[in-house]
Amino acid sequence: MPSDSTADEYRQRAAHLRRLAARLDDVPLADVESWAGPDTWRSPGADDCRQQLATDRQRIAHAADDLRQRAWMFERQADAVDAAAATLLAFQAR
Repeated sequence: MPSDSTADEYRQRAAHLRRLAARLDDVPLADVESWAGPDTWRSPGADDCRQQLATDRQRIAHAADDLRQRAWMFERQADAVDAAAATLLAFQAR
């Protein structure tokens, strides 16, 4: 079944969002956090830094999850557009 151009655009957007999510997954904050351990640096500033890194890691993980959720929504929209187009074609073929 041919795909509607709007559905194709939704799928392209979904693929782009998934690529962005994968890039966020690759952000090396875990490495930075391990370098900021107590054997490297001890002070109230170090504790603040570790806390901020943990917060940033969590925010990035949430952002990547949000991008994947939005990609899933675009794919569902694409499926709905394709289904509507197929229904219209079947109705017109009668």
